[in-house]
Amino acid sequence: MLWLCLHLPALPLEALGPPPETPLAVHERRGGKRILLAVNEAAVRQRIGPGMTVAAAQGLLPGLRVVERQPRAEKQALQHLADWACQFGSELFFDAPRRLLWLEIGSSLKYFGGLESLLPRLQTSLQGLGYSAGLGVAPTPEAAAWNAQAEDGPILKARDLQERLGYYPLGWLPFPEAVEGLASSGVKTLAELLRLPADGLARRFGPALPDYLQRLLGQRPDARERYQPPKVYRRRMEFLGAIESTEGLLFPIRRALTEFQGYLRARDSAVQHFTFEFEHEGHPRTRMELRLTAPARDAAHFLVVVRERLERLALPAPSLALTLRAERFLVPDLHQGDLFDQRLQQDGEWLGLLEKLQARLGADAIRFLGLRAEHLPERSWHAARQPQPGQAAFPPRPFWLLARPQPLQQPPRLRGRPERIEGGWWDGADAQRDYFLAESDSGSQLWVYRDALNGNWFMHGLWA
Repeated sequence: MLWLCLHLPALPLEALGPPPETPLAVHERRGGKRILLAVNEAAVRQRIGPGMTVAAAQGLLPGLRVVERQPRAEKQALQHLADWACQFGSELFFDAPRRLLWLEIGSSLKYFGGLESLLPRLQTSLQGLGYSAGLGVAPTPEAAAWNAQAEDGPILKARDLQERLGYYPLGWLPFPEAVEGLASSGVKTLAELLRLPADGLARRFGPALPDYLQRLLGQRPDARERYQPPKVYRRRMEFLGAIESTEGLLFPIRRALTEFQGYLRARDSAVQHFTFEFEHEGHPRTRMELRLTAPARDAAHFLVVVRERLERLALPAPSLALTLRAERFLVPDLHQGDLFDQRLQQDGEWLGLLEKLQARLGADAIRFLGLRAEHLPERSWHAARQPQPGQAAFPPRPFWLLARPQPLQQPPRLRGRPERIEGGWWDGADAQRDYFLAESDSGSQLWVYRDALNGNWFMHGLWA
């Protein structure tokens, strides 16, 4: 097996939504001190960094905004990041306190074109989601976690683990008390730790430490509960501060839709309907429903439709949070491309145009042709809210059907054999017609019929 680990050092900050342009830091309490865990770029430019105390940082920068770490928000962010990452591997789990996420990539590495293709793709996608991450690859999950923090190249063979990991600092061990005790004894690297007898380590620090080292080196199985994506999708994002404009909502919406796309791809499914809800202080939630003309799962396509809806959405107050929901999943409408036939591309462009018009003008402003169980052409169609597939094969029909058939003095040039259409005898509108394809003197293609009851000719439709 080959494991990929994502190390997210700035997760305490990035889990809180889009970072503000003013200096911001996230802290946690350690003993009696408040220590900075993560800072945004505006704070870094003012020489503020992780590891500083809040008092020291605010002494250097009095205007620094400091917020307390929110473990619940970090766990939710990792969970939704796991939903997104399931498209790259089926075995996956995460550790929220350590800000780590693992997935097994050995079984799917060939599909993604190898590590040289997969790793840059992951890094680019994570940056698009608003996360900064170190990527590590190794035959065991914990070795991949150390490799992700070192970022010094993948470890592909189990026999290379001890040599490659030996120079990594002991500060990465998930046993703070053991790290402090070992450091006081002069043990600073993993190689020095591995030279110590396991029995002595167990007596001094407990059996968990030697057990961890065996799992790290692949000498013992590392059994963990695998993550399973939910059957119903719900993504809630709280903001650091109220967002007043719809334009400002695009960053969290883009992140939510990109995560949603990964979830849909992992399930090999698509949606035709999903909703956004925006929360406000002192006002009911604003609900925005998105309905598509065909099942889809592309985040860029979703964002185009959402942008159109946002432009005409009136928010009663600034937004404090948003929630993306989807409950019904469908088979994706995927087609094999054709080098010489552009109809599929044109169909996709046409559906995209319809969805943009629906988003901009409202769902009630667009109608589609639907069929009715009637024989007479003027009664066999209606204006439908959604496109309806044809249920039968018909002879050629004109695009333009006249509201009332127009009488003809004499029949035009007829082409082909007639098509008999009868109906209406059950409701007093009895009709017996023989329809023909015809051509006018100017070359136009017509749809005409002869009334079998009285012998008169009528034009009922035309193509051009």
